[in-house]
Amino acid sequence: MPFHPPTEAEFRYWRTQARHHEQAARRSGRAQVQAELPRGQREVFQVKIVLEGSKPPIWRRVLIPANLRLPDLHGVVQLAMGWHDTHLYHFMVGNRSEGLRFYGDPDPLDIDLMQQAEGVFINDLNVPIDHLLVNRKDWIRYEYDFGDGWIHRLTLEDIHVQPLKLARLPRCVSGKRACPPEDIGGVPGYEQALEILADPAHPEHQALLTWIGPFDPHRFDLKAVNADLVESFGVKPKNQAEMVPKPEAPAPT
Repeated sequence: MPFHPPTEAEFRYWRTQARHHEQAARRSGRAQVQAELPRGQREVFQVKIVLEGSKPPIWRRVLIPANLRLPDLHGVVQLAMGWHDTHLYHFMVGNRSEGLRFYGDPDPLDIDLMQQAEGVFINDLNVPIDHLLVNRKDWIRYEYDFGDGWIHRLTLEDIHVQPLKLARLPRCVSGKRACPPEDIGGVPGYEQALEILADPAHPEHQALLTWIGPFDPHRFDLKAVNADLVESFGVKPKNQAEMVPKPEAPAPT
């Protein structure tokens, strides 16, 4: 199925899904919370990003505005994880065959990659994340590079209410382990590459080292990630105390 603006049938399908989420929001009390937010306050989502299949897990925890739109969330995932944004992506809601898929504007040369699966395909331009993540523990998937197939699970861990004048968002507050190199072959290829790098006697060791350079799979530089977010989104806290509320979720391993 080629990429296209939603047809009338697809629009009706999406509208039905949106109404479902609105009803869920009413049941959870979030709609009332949003309506009663004092002037100058906003909702902030605490989202955990986990690279599926990674062992031990490669993950990041970020704070984002609840109304952040999917193209910007794509940018947050790219920078927080450490990807280079050189491949296509989509967000997935529901199962692969019947779920919704939200794409950014594709390169026409790559349009064949959008014919991989059935389902409803929708441009992500005007979709805010709080239409997809409504209650705590809700989650969606984000796939990057349809060749390597890097699939991330994005889980809504918590919802903060915060004065607009405080933390500039998005921000990354924690994470563990390095992002895999691009074009390494997905999780299986990455695991094999780590084995080769750990064995200087392996016949492919030097060639791989020359290709990817020095690589520490345990390294995660929080300051560098936030510097990239500041540069990309043009946001900067006035001082460190204003950065973010401390997440209350227990720190994962």
